[in-house]
Amino acid sequence: MNAQWPLSIKTLSCELWILGAICWFGKTHVPDSVLFKSANFDQQLSEQLNSSINNLAHEFSKVTIESLDIPVNLGKALHGLSITRQDLFLLFLCAEIENNYWLNLAIQELQGPQDNTYPKVHLICELLSLLFSVRLSPSDICQHFFVREELLLIQSDGPLALASVQVNKDIWLELLEPKVSHQHIRRVVVNDQFCMSTDVMAEKTSNFCTILEFDGSIHIQPLRNLEKHKTALDFFSLEFRLKKIIRLNLYAPVHQAIAFACQIAEMLDLLPVILDRKLCEQPKKLFWFSRAFDWLPILLSDDSLIPDTINVRSVVIAAHKKSSSSIISSMDSTHIAEYKIIKEDYVERFSVWSNWVDADLADKLAKRWLMSSSMIPVIMKQVNLSRQLNNESLENTILQARLDIAPESLCDLAIHLPQKIHHKAVVFPKLIDEELNRLLQRCRNRDDIFTALGHSTSANQHNGVKALFSGESGTGKTLAASYIASQLGIPLYRLDLGSVLNKYIGETEKNITRVMDEACNQDFIILIDEADALFGKRTDDIGSGGERFANMLTNYLLSRIEQYSGIVLLTTNGMGRIDSAFMRRLDMIIEFNSPELEERTRIWQSHLGNRSPGEQYCRQLASLCDLTGGYIRNAVLAAAADLPYAKDSALPYALLLRTLATEYRKSGKPIPPKLAAQITATL
Repeated sequence: MNAQWPLSIKTLSCELWILGAICWFGKTHVPDSVLFKSANFDQQLSEQLNSSINNLAHEFSKVTIESLDIPVNLGKALHGLSITRQDLFLLFLCAEIENNYWLNLAIQELQGPQDNTYPKVHLICELLSLLFSVRLSPSDICQHFFVREELLLIQSDGPLALASVQVNKDIWLELLEPKVSHQHIRRVVVNDQFCMSTDVMAEKTSNFCTILEFDGSIHIQPLRNLEKHKTALDFFSLEFRLKKIIRLNLYAPVHQAIAFACQIAEMLDLLPVILDRKLCEQPKKLFWFSRAFDWLPILLSDDSLIPDTINVRSVVIAAHKKSSSSIISSMDSTHIAEYKIIKEDYVERFSVWSNWVDADLADKLAKRWLMSSSMIPVIMKQVNLSRQLNNESLENTILQARLDIAPESLCDLAIHLPQKIHHKAVVFPKLIDEELNRLLQRCRNRDDIFTALGHSTSANQHNGVKALFSGESGTGKTLAASYIASQLGIPLYRLDLGSVLNKYIGETEKNITRVMDEACNQDFIILIDEADALFGKRTDDIGSGGERFANMLTNYLLSRIEQYSGIVLLTTNGMGRIDSAFMRRLDMIIEFNSPELEERTRIWQSHLGNRSPGEQYCRQLASLCDLTGGYIRNAVLAAAADLPYAKDSALPYALLLRTLATEYRKSGKPIPPKLAAQITATL
């Protein structure tokens, strides 16, 4: 498109090129037409070409593509596609029909009365034959490159020769004046300071960097530690330039992969854009937009299945190799490359934390949280706001900001549990306390647990921790999960089984993969209540489709949970319902039994607080019932509701006995004789 124009004239208008040719053609074929006689577009064209009207047909064939005034974006889209003059003539003829009333009348004059004034295939074949000496059949027009790529549309209910051809206005108008297409590109925040959408990203940012989607935006922070991938970056950018590959599949934590893709885009002098599902599902539109606007599309495999028909340079990101089934297409495998990026290590996290806090605190936080470094600026932005409102220490403010993070990407599949559980709020038997402390120690040391161990241990190294809490309802399993999260200072998300489980084959696995990958990348804790609903026993009888599907789901979950490199806590009321193969994949199993007398006494005291009727009465209540902590909590709340708080008002012992009896009826258990006698005596 930048070649020197052979004509010694100014640039030739595409509109005049079309109108002059049609006017000359009409005067030649319909010499008595008043419409063509009164028009002088052919005369204007001959003057533009420094030719006489008699030699117009000869000069017309000398017009080169470089001499045409083609819109910039359209020119970029067409560049390198081996487009000929007759191809451009066909395209601009169909485009000018939309804007030029005289051209509508002229086409109608040439074709006769029709349902519409779009040019018919037979007229197009005759025009191209006379103007360019090119013989094309109606089948050739209907199989034209522009038709295959949907820039031109064929409308026909009958013979091909009578089919009409029109421009695809949805794509054409965007190429001329881009507006709508950029609604399908996610917002970008540069250095956490300002937002800009892709249509104003013409001035390419020189230092693309790690990206984080948060609160509906794409946050960009300075690119770090991708130097170790320099060889891979050079290789893939060259392969893209030489058109040896058309797609790069990246397996990595999402934000690292996006940073890698942005670096490739910069090396190719392209704009990296993260597309929404709507544009991903329109591969023809994506083809033209990518060429016209210098895009390098970045597609997230968990957003949707990537269509096989996408044939532009693109990067597809899957956080886990298991996602490959959704990104490998039927395309020739020589056009697809794959690369796996190792998760960021302590050195990279420490480097980023050091920009915000002193070295000692940076060391502590880098070891404590194994999240992507792109999360750190988001946390510190919240910290800067919080410190203006309170006088908390920097470390406590960072901890609270970390616990409050709730990105929108997980909200539809998991529920954020933000409550912070103090160690005084949990009352467990000594054995369970010891087990929970062991679990905390395992989670805190997960980054360096493999140090100096043997090759067999390190062969399948990952930082995942999986623990199962088993016990009857109300024994404190969910409370223990919140306590673990609070002690680690890591946000806790409870998997929403209603949203995750899907009747369509493959959707449940896709939802679980999405939650696990996002939680692993941002180092969140996943809580799976009623784990037996997902990890139930497989059956040997696979006669029905439902049973086969259940077995397939269990097999997938077993392999996925084994490779999961984050923290996941599971609870169940019945160990016997969980597949035995799952037990080997767990790091710890903690059995939550009903509390003994001493623990029940402490539970009563912990729940009653300043409204306790006294230690003696708490011990008496504990001796009269064998209910779990959940029921005791309900009894206390019911009593407090019956007798609202007043200064120095303890809850009466008799009232607590009555609410305790109500809890027994709710549980379905018979009221112990001693408790019944005590209630009768007290009343």
